[in-house]
Amino acid sequence: MRRRCHLTLQGDVQGVGLRWSCRSRAWWHGLGGWVRNDAQGTVSLEIEGSEQAVNRFIDWLRQNPGYARIDKLTIEEQAPTGAKQFKVII
Repeated sequence: MRRRCHLTLQGDVQGVGLRWSCRSRAWWHGLGGWVRNDAQGTVSLEIEGSEQAVNRFIDWLRQNPGYARIDKLTIEEQAPTGAKQFKVII
């Protein structure tokens, strides 16, 4: 079963390499989607793949990867689109 989620990350999430870490982790888990910095100082991303892979990715985020400090993680379920590649939006 495929799962797609839109995530919003709040905290110390910009300027710490989080987007590139997300890209690497998404590739590792075979996830599609995208990640970008938002004007409000948050990071938004969408991830899609197997339910198990998406869950592992979200668990990884909850561990405050790298130099990031994620104070709040908002998850919104989305309809899968079949995305297979993951990109960083600059």
